[in-house]
Amino acid sequence: MVNQRRLGSIKAARQLASTGVLDIAEAPVPLFGARDVADILKVESWKLQKLLESPTLNLPKPRKLGTTTRATRVFTDIDVLRIALAVELTADGVSAKAIGTAGLPAFEDKEEILGLTVRNGTMQAAQYGLALMRSGDVLSAETFPWDGRERFTTKNNPHYVRNVTELLKPYAARTQQRGK
Repeated sequence: MVNQRRLGSIKAARQLASTGVLDIAEAPVPLFGARDVADILKVESWKLQKLLESPTLNLPKPRKLGTTTRATRVFTDIDVLRIALAVELTADGVSAKAIGTAGLPAFEDKEEILGLTVRNGTMQAAQYGLALMRSGDVLSAETFPWDGRERFTTKNNPHYVRNVTELLKPYAARTQQRGK
């Protein structure tokens, strides 16, 4: 979690409080610094930096907390899971361009990346899969309920299918542990 001592001087903290930035840091959404994210993903800091700066991956831009001279980059739990998904897809051999243009945009819905769904008006755990398909020169990605993968793969004939919920489970557990 981001340490409030990193904000710098008392004057900087007062300026931030007047702009409302500190209200965001105190929101119930856990915020993680870059070092925390690297620890959760079990990657070196330089590799995380390289991933974040990649223009083709289209990863979430980190929020800045602090003054302009001494700002700390912070990420939400959803940001961490999206970066983890990019790391895992890269490890599977999926190109950065495919991840940035099709893979990550398929998970715009936050509940899917967290493995949640609404059934009968209540939030329940669900398993989601990611499928990459190519039609001519166009690469597309789709998320689907994992329990319907047989029907989905027969209908769409994807060339890459992965259970994203299981893939992200260890990262979600480490994120939750760090967020406490």
